[in-house]
Amino acid sequence: MNFAKVLLLVILAIGAVIFINSAYVIKETQQAVVLAFGKVQEINGQPGLHFKTPFYEQVIMLDKRILETESKAEELQTVNKELIILNSFTKWRIVDAKKFYEKLYNRTRANDRIDSVVNSNVREIIAKITLEELISGSRGVVVGDVMKLSKPKIEGEYGIEIIDIRIKRADLPEENANYVYNDMKAERNKEAKELRAKGSQDSRVIKATAEKEAKVIVAEAKEKSEKLKGQGDAQSIKIYADAYSKDPRFYELSRTLESYKKSLASKDTTLVLDPSVKFLDPLQAGK
Repeated sequence: MNFAKVLLLVILAIGAVIFINSAYVIKETQQAVVLAFGKVQEINGQPGLHFKTPFYEQVIMLDKRILETESKAEELQTVNKELIILNSFTKWRIVDAKKFYEKLYNRTRANDRIDSVVNSNVREIIAKITLEELISGSRGVVVGDVMKLSKPKIEGEYGIEIIDIRIKRADLPEENANYVYNDMKAERNKEAKELRAKGSQDSRVIKATAEKEAKVIVAEAKEKSEKLKGQGDAQSIKIYADAYSKDPRFYELSRTLESYKKSLASKDTTLVLDPSVKFLDPLQAGK
């Protein structure tokens, strides 16, 4: 009886060991690489409970999520021999688990390889641009160029998809910061002076043009005014001439009365004239 119990316990223990060594669980964020003596037998990406041949097959879990590799900060040199401290980070994921395992084995070696390739390409691109171009907003161009160089070297060979590369930090060495700042300040002041000078010149040109146009407008207005005045005078003369031709005596009397009106407009006006002057004829004729 005791022997039977011991045998049962031994069988249960062996069964438990076999189950433990044959069952494995894949999470939603994982994919399994099933190995047999170090060689890939199967890639399993279905979440849940799965089984393998105990003691013969081995399971390695790889992450299916987007992963990130951050490079160490390095001192790089621009095209103008200016120094800058820069580091970047790369977002990537495993798209071919078999190739990834055979080439890199694990994430640590993958990080090292990605860091090496990306840093090399960043160094190459930074060496082609100026510090001002990098600081003033050309990071997108730099990142795009690094992506173009890095993707072919990593994706096809290691079963990895490069999703994004970004520059995390771009600082000047402390000994160069003040020099570069003063140099950039002087450059900005120079540009400001040039803009002010150009603005002053444009202002003078606009003012001169406006004055010229104003003079032309005034001259044209005067010319038009004189022309209209001349036309009015001519029309007035014509009217008077027409009136005179119809009744010369009435016209002469009208003109004389108008002269009296203008000459005697004020009560204080006194006229001393010779009686023989024709100007008095209408008055004398009325006696």
